[in-house]
Amino acid sequence: MYLIQDSGDLNTSYEIFVTMVKQGRPGLCITRENPAKIRSKYNITKTPIVWLTKAKGSECPSVDPAELFKLHPTIDNFIKKVDDGIVLIDSLEYLILENDLRSVIKFMEQTNDSIMASDSRLILQIDPLIFDTKDHHLLKRWMRSLTEEDNYNV
Repeated sequence: MYLIQDSGDLNTSYEIFVTMVKQGRPGLCITRENPAKIRSKYNITKTPIVWLTKAKGSECPSVDPAELFKLHPTIDNFIKKVDDGIVLIDSLEYLILENDLRSVIKFMEQTNDSIMASDSRLILQIDPLIFDTKDHHLLKRWMRSLTEEDNYNV
C-alpha cells in the first residue's frame, strides 16, 4: 500500500494512478468526486469507478459512505480478478465523516491484508492534518510514502 500525504490536491494521486492504468495495469478508483468528471479529465473511460455518495439514482456504481462494509468486498473482488492491478482511494476523510475512525482504520487494515496477498497495489491519498498523531500512525504504519517524483513503477 502506498500513501500520498497531501492537504487537498488530488492531482498527484490521480496522475500516478492514470499513468499506471495507461501503462496497462487494471485500475479501480474509489472516489468522492463525480466519476463523469474524472473520466473526462483523465481520459480513463474503461476504468471502473465507485462513487462514494448519498445521491440515489447514479448511473455509475455507487456506495453510500456510511456503508463502509461494502467497500472491502468490492476491492477484494477486483484484485482477485486482475493481475497487477492498482486501486486508488481518494476519499478516506469522507469515510471518516460518515463512520467512526476506528472502523475506517480496521477497513484499511482488512484491505491491506487483501492487497498483501495479491500482486496488486493500493494508493491512498489523505490529508494528515485531519488525524491526531496516534491515529495517523495507526493508519500509515503498513504504507510506504509515494510522491510525484517516484517513477510510477510501484
